[in-house]
Amino acid sequence: MDVRSIDAEPMACYTDMCINVYPLKGAWVMDNSVRWSLVVSKDTDIALRTFLAQQGMRKGDLSKFVEEAVRWRVLDRVVAETKAKNARVPAKKLAAAIDEAVHSVRAEHFRRDA
Repeated sequence: MDVRSIDAEPMACYTDMCINVYPLKGAWVMDNSVRWSLVVSKDTDIALRTFLAQQGMRKGDLSKFVEEAVRWRVLDRVVAETKAKNARVPAKKLAAAIDEAVHSVRAEHFRRDA
């Protein structure tokens, strides 16, 4: 994912019935990004915005926080599904498969770097 700094004209953001306009000067924009419309409870919104403010984060950091949270949740789900699928696999067989995969990836990585 490419992230770059931009200097642009002010951007209008619509929240409820108000129009907030702020400049994008120095803002971080992700290439190939998409816009989501999310619905969360008022309590969740307040809790998250309070947390972000306590961490010194600003309004634009909400997108970064959501993206990171989604990535962690997807990883968590993939790990849980993998564990469930391999629950009946003997530990030695599983360890051997992991060792073989690690060895293969390392060999390929070092071949490319050489």
